[in-house]
Amino acid sequence: MESSIKGGTYNIKVSASNAWSIHSQPLWVSTSLEGGEATGADSVTITVSVSQFTGTSPERSGEIIFKLNNKDRTDTLTINQNNLQFSDGDYVKVQSSVKGNGIDLVFLGDGYTIEDVRTGKFDDNLNEAIYHFFDIEPFRTYRDYFDVYIVYAYSEDSGISDHETTKNTKFSAKYESSNSTRMDIDHDVTFEYAKKAPLSSDLTETQITVITNSSRYAGTNWSYSDGMSISVVPVSNLQYPNDFRGLVQHEAAGHGFGRLADEYVENYSTIPESVKDELRKWQGWGFFKNVDLTNDLNTILWKHLIEDPAYSYVGAYEGGYTYASGVWRPETTSLMTYNVKYINATGRELIVKKIKLLAGETYSFEEFKRNDIREAQALTRSAQTTLDRSLRLLPPILIEVN
Repeated sequence: MESSIKGGTYNIKVSASNAWSIHSQPLWVSTSLEGGEATGADSVTITVSVSQFTGTSPERSGEIIFKLNNKDRTDTLTINQNNLQFSDGDYVKVQSSVKGNGIDLVFLGDGYTIEDVRTGKFDDNLNEAIYHFFDIEPFRTYRDYFDVYIVYAYSEDSGISDHETTKNTKFSAKYESSNSTRMDIDHDVTFEYAKKAPLSSDLTETQITVITNSSRYAGTNWSYSDGMSISVVPVSNLQYPNDFRGLVQHEAAGHGFGRLADEYVENYSTIPESVKDELRKWQGWGFFKNVDLTNDLNTILWKHLIEDPAYSYVGAYEGGYTYASGVWRPETTSLMTYNVKYINATGRELIVKKIKLLAGETYSFEEFKRNDIREAQALTRSAQTTLDRSLRLLPPILIEVN
């Protein structure tokens, strides 16, 4: 049993074949029962109370020893209390919305031990991730619509697993191979911990971002057809645009919340019919509308932007959804091509539409235009940056929910 510096009360169940009693326990622990009768196939609930930690040591540990009366049979419950403000599973609300109904973002960390939390590494990494998430338009302008939570999760080992080393971590995050940016994670445990925050809606309207205690460049998003989303992001130590910021914005803000498709070219061929069918299906669920299968400016998904003089820079540029031809994107460069700090106009509008929908407000194109900010300085910087095609992040893993 784990407890924070605050202590608290915890319920446990005891099953016994004979009458039993508590043989010993720490002075800083009390129980609602000191013993009981045989329970048979049933169990009895005991409340264990842990007092507040007032010492200066990093942690303390004690044991409650249960004993069957008149028999040499015992069982032990170990209680570990750390000198930290938060227990495993506790949450902190980093930001409260002041507009709309409140849109939930949950940030978790994997591969962070109690010591990593004690030294501040956990808080530093997750708060930096939150900063990066909002440090790009349109999230910066619409930040007041979001409720942001950090949920504490302690791992046994520091760091995460790869193809050679296995680490015992809360969410089992790992790199899939030595030469891929693909990652994996335990979705069930991730969803369980995300729900420890007091969400205003359910997981279908919540973006979950898991920051891993690792610096190797990688990142993966899982998008469920019902709207659930998990993005896994390491604390990359590479330079712009493949830095930690680039990973958070690409995987969590772009793929995760924005439901944006990749706009880079990986396959120098025409998009196959089977992939077109997949794209159309997911677009029907509200995903990947920043690419289209036509370059007809009268019917393309963002034709209203092309027709507006304020967006003269928007057009139909061939290449996207990882294919060189047969699919078009709205601008030459964006976050979804090379992680640069710029979301194109179509992507910005799609994100604002989703924010308005989740906030319970009506979307207006005129209002969008008034508030829209094109971060042209990011485009200038991207033009001066050498882009490494080998560092492209793989597309989201798509999961259909019946």
